[in-house]
This record gives sequence, structure tokens and C-alpha cells, in this order.
Amino acid sequence: MAPSDPFQELAFFQRRMQRLLEESLRGRRSAPARESASEKTVWAPKVNIYERDEAVVIFVELPGVGSRDEVELEFQEGLLSVSGVRREPALVEGAEQVLAEGSFGGFRRLISLPDEADPSSITAKMKAGVLEIRAAKRKPRRLEISEFTD
Repeated sequence: MAPSDPFQELAFFQRRMQRLLEESLRGRRSAPARESASEKTVWAPKVNIYERDEAVVIFVELPGVGSRDEVELEFQEGLLSVSGVRREPALVEGAEQVLAEGSFGGFRRLISLPDEADPSSITAKMKAGVLEIRAAKRKPRRLEISEFTD
């Protein structure tokens, strides 16, 4: 087993703590007075995040979300916001509902991207109820040190 890098472990711990903080803040909005009844955060989609050397890949599970037009993606100050609405299906005419386990309504997830993620490279595509988001990582730039002259 290779020795671990304490700086990598510290960065990993920092990202985990940030994600825990985001989870505790999930559902809060900056302007609650502007929310309509149909926009309230009712449920939170499940998220899987993977980091590769060259990119961050995020999968957001959005079963029952009709189309990409019902999903909004924003990036600001290192946070990626995924929000939208999952509409309740039409009731079966002439039938009485006997069980309702589904969650419907508005949703919002805040996802912290690592510092090296390039916001200008973020792409998203949706297929079969899964939103895939990719952000390339910037390569560290080596800086040249010039000779100091008097």
C-alpha cells in the first residue's frame, strides 16, 4: 500500500465537510417571498459525483422529470445549482387513489465543484431521467521566474 498524501486527504476532508454543509442548507432559497406554491422545494434528487484527473462528472437522478426544459442549471461562486420541478402525473379518470408514495413538486440541489473545475467548460445533457454534468479541470500553470535586475 502506497503512503498517503496528507494534503490530498485534507482536500478530500474539506470537500466532504463542504458537501455536508450544503446538504444541511438544501432547500433554503435566497428569496423565499418570490416562491410560488409550485416552486417550493419538496424533494431532493440523488446525486453521484466522480472526480477524474481531467474532469468532474456529476449524475443527478431526475426520474419523472418530463424534459430538460423543466430543469435549470446555474453556476455561481463555486456552487452548481440544479433546480426544477417534477409534476404529478394526471389521475386516472374514474379511479380513486389508494396509495401515494411519490414526491412531486420543486427541487433544488447545490453541488460544490472543486477549485480546479473550469466553469466555462461545464456541459450538461439529460437522458432517461438522468442529468449528466461535466466540468473539465484546469491544469496547474507553471510560472516562469525571471531574474531580478537592479
